[in-house]
Amino acid sequence: MITLQEAKYHLRIEPEFVEEDALIESLISASILSLEHQTGRAFRDREETLILDRWEQPVRLPWWPVQAINEITYFDADGVQQTLPGYSLDLRNIPATLTPYPADTWPEAEQRPQAITIKAQVGMQELPEDLKRAALLLIGNLYANREAVVVGTIVATLPMAVDFLIQPYRILRIA
Repeated sequence: MITLQEAKYHLRIEPEFVEEDALIESLISASILSLEHQTGRAFRDREETLILDRWEQPVRLPWWPVQAINEITYFDADGVQQTLPGYSLDLRNIPATLTPYPADTWPEAEQRPQAITIKAQVGMQELPEDLKRAALLLIGNLYANREAVVVGTIVATLPMAVDFLIQPYRILRIA
């Protein structure tokens, strides 16, 4: 997503200066996580798990973007764990949804907590350029301001540019 070299270039740190590489790498991770929380999207490539007590019609996946479904398992009416062989994944809208396929209904699942487990590959291979800029701005801010409070200066919030750059990517959820 953002390499150590890109972050050091943005921070105007010489590549040979390696004493703070671990700090800068942690700031890269923190900035990406912050953007994920602020936008409701999954940027880091990873596997996520959704556990359900019963089938929903359709199953709404809480992550975006979804790359693929890795596995769907459920406990059948006899309490035996099964792997679901077919389903339809719709990525045209947010949230992505799963529906039964080829049948019109989900198989019968045991009436129990955590009867269904869905494992999905989520995230992006690369950040769009505007999100990369926002992450670099956050990295710069975190690198320059290493404490929660700076004494003797005017109080300020994170740069307005970060909010501006991530605004189109926010997923609004209504509870």
